[in-house]
Amino acid sequence: MAIKHNKKRNTGLVKEFLARTVTNALLTGDKETYNKSIAVIKKYFAKDKELYKESKLFEGLVKQHGFSKEKAKFFLDETRLHVSRQDANKLEEEKHNLLLAINKSIADGLFFEREIPNYKLFASIQTLFNYWRNPTIVENIEVVFKFEEMIIEQMCKEPVQTKNVEVEKSNEDINSLVVKLMSDKFNEKYKNITQEQKTLFSDLLVSNSFSHTVGLLEPIEKASRKFLENYCAKIVQKTF
Repeated sequence: MAIKHNKKRNTGLVKEFLARTVTNALLTGDKETYNKSIAVIKKYFAKDKELYKESKLFEGLVKQHGFSKEKAKFFLDETRLHVSRQDANKLEEEKHNLLLAINKSIADGLFFEREIPNYKLFASIQTLFNYWRNPTIVENIEVVFKFEEMIIEQMCKEPVQTKNVEVEKSNEDINSLVVKLMSDKFNEKYKNITQEQKTLFSDLLVSNSFSHTVGLLEPIEKASRKFLENYCAKIVQKTF
């Protein structure tokens, strides 16, 4: 019996969808979508949320490489233990509210359609998390073992590195050319933006990590808030 997977309730995927929405909104100048997306991330992935805990468990399984099989099994067992300790009811409530917030705040018909690398891995991890919390949802236990073995195998793989120096150099040249062309096009279209905005755009071009993307944006939001507070304070002083 096939196990149903709902990408809209997959914490790892939704987090990646949000990261891509933030980046797209920033690059297209969609301030409204950008602000609303950042607000959703900060509210629903705060450190006291079950969603935050599950997202960190996701990252642990997705990012690990080069493990021995014994170490990978141990890591998977430890992850299973932490998953089982989560408040499942609270987690489901948070997911429900997160989807409501996305549907209400982010008017993007392509939100759930963006391509995510390792989609199958994300789907397998969420399926395992759901099973570990509630084993009755799976009738065929062999499917669960298959997913666990796949994740263990993934953690045992070495990070992808090409051994062909010429091919690697060629890819680097191509990537550098693409970045340069995009930067030139961006600078030509947005001649009047600040140097800080140009620097941010360059950083975002080479970033494919959700946490890195948010890390780049948070200082800007804090600075903007500080500027707005100071500006409002000056207006009040002049008024009175």
